[in-house]
Amino acid sequence: MFSGRVRWDKIKAHLANKLTLLLVPSRGGVASLKLPVFVCYILLGCVFVAGGWFCKFYSNYRSLAQIAQQQEQALQENEEEKQKLEHKSQRIVELAKQTEEMQNQVEELSSLGEKIQNKALEKKLLPERELAKLGWKRGQTTSRSRGFRRPPTEEEELDESSLKEHLDELSVALPQQEAELKQLLRQLDQYLWLVERYPSQWPVHGRLTSSYGYRIHPLRFRRIFHEGIDLAVPRGTSVKAAASGKVIFAGNRSGYGRTIIISHGQGIQTLYAHNSRLHVKTGQWVEKGQVICASGNTGNSTGPHLHFEVRENGKPKNPLNYLS
Repeated sequence: MFSGRVRWDKIKAHLANKLTLLLVPSRGGVASLKLPVFVCYILLGCVFVAGGWFCKFYSNYRSLAQIAQQQEQALQENEEEKQKLEHKSQRIVELAKQTEEMQNQVEELSSLGEKIQNKALEKKLLPERELAKLGWKRGQTTSRSRGFRRPPTEEEELDESSLKEHLDELSVALPQQEAELKQLLRQLDQYLWLVERYPSQWPVHGRLTSSYGYRIHPLRFRRIFHEGIDLAVPRGTSVKAAASGKVIFAGNRSGYGRTIIISHGQGIQTLYAHNSRLHVKTGQWVEKGQVICASGNTGNSTGPHLHFEVRENGKPKNPLNYLS
């Protein structure tokens, strides 16, 4: 016990001591500052405590700074991802609209082609069986490409893979549609060519007085084959070409009087006889419906009328099978 008291006395004596701090200004002189030892210990403890708090604060600050930096980086990445998704979504929607427009265009063109073809046949400008004899065939415009799927709508799930697949289908379908439409146009061109050169238009509108086939000749009074039809019309009635073609004869012909013969191609010819006046010459090209002469009573005729014939490869045919 005595020893512990001695130690405490020593400690008290040590703490009672003072530390002298000498301050030397640059202008000279010496200043001294005396501080008790226990005050120095207190100051040193404060420094340690303050340092500990500072280290803890700095550590927390660094952690918060790292967290803030990570959050900022995450926000930036999210914003970039959002922009990418918006751009991708916009691109998909644009591709979908473009695909739908292409699809609609293909279907409209195909429908228009079918409508034109069917309408032309419905009007019966030419009998289809006669067109078949001349080498024309109805085109098959039903496209195999119509089997591809329609493009996805905005309400449906849109993704680039499905759109790419659909565009690949369109890339195959469009050339098929184009080829079919070109084929249809070629057929329509051929059809129109045949329409213009097929003797389907009535040269005059008159009363049919004598049909094609055997009959009793009004002047010879015996049974003779009549190679055309007779249409009774007043003298001077305008006679029109039944089809487009080249005039291969225009003049007087024995028994027929003033006559015109037109070649329409494919071995088809038409003959217009007993006319009073001719308006075209040999070698001249005439259009379908063009006035070529005026009806009359020339040649072997019992009254004003038009004698009309159709010949194929030199053989007479019934004109009523051609006129529409």
